[in-house]
Amino acid sequence: MSNGDLGLPTYKEIWKLADGSTTSAPVYRGFVEIVSFISIPALIVVMGDDYMLGRGVVDHLKVTFDRGKKVVVEL
Repeated sequence: MSNGDLGLPTYKEIWKLADGSTTSAPVYRGFVEIVSFISIPALIVVMGDDYMLGRGVVDHLKVTFDRGKKVVVEL
């Protein structure tokens, strides 16, 4: 998915990265949907090609990482 698929951002925010540099990233209001589980309102920040879930989303779930073999998600 590209930024163009999302429409205009709600706002832009400056982020400080791990290497100390800063970057501007668009922020959208939307929902994170865990199919068959839950839909959670969230701020969605577009930065790079990877997906990350923040604590505001993960705190609604029980997430178990099973020795690098699988991830189990429960309500």
